[in-house]
Amino acid sequence: MPTTELAPILERLAAALERPPLPVDRVLWDAERVGEYLGVSPRTIAERWSLQKGFPKAIVLGGGGERAMRRWKAQEIMQWAERRR
Repeated sequence: MPTTELAPILERLAAALERPPLPVDRVLWDAERVGEYLGVSPRTIAERWSLQKGFPKAIVLGGGGERAMRRWKAQEIMQWAERRR
């Protein structure tokens, strides 16, 4: 990889490392990340598990409808999974 292509990548990496990490109780996950954590597809999260009683409620960003973004608190997902061990 030429040095000119590597420089912007390294700058983004350095900027990311300078930011303090968010506390786990403030991190929001989308269905893809929830699925990664739980070992299922994002579709399974969105269409099945999120509808189950007791599954953490999604935070809906951007209003309602199809364009709304659903996010879950990472800590709530982790706690939910631990209760099912």
